[in-house]
Amino acid sequence: MIEAFRLFKEAALKGRVSAMHSLADCYFNGRGTPKDDKLAYEWYKKSADLNYGSAQWQVSKLLFDGVGIEVNNEL
Repeated sequence: MIEAFRLFKEAALKGRVSAMHSLADCYFNGRGTPKDDKLAYEWYKKSADLNYGSAQWQVSKLLFDGVGIEVNNEL
């Protein structure tokens, strides 16, 4: 899984939206890297801002639950 994380990160940094979402999943679940809710939120948000549907849902859930960011029910 460490190799997958590395490849997702490389592709995400090049702007691949699906890789951004996969990288966020890795951070969120601690797969291939230590669990980091803040970085998970940041990468979900980047892909959500590029209209990636499942990332938009995940961002709303993290905002609602206050995971990786303060609770914000308005957003």
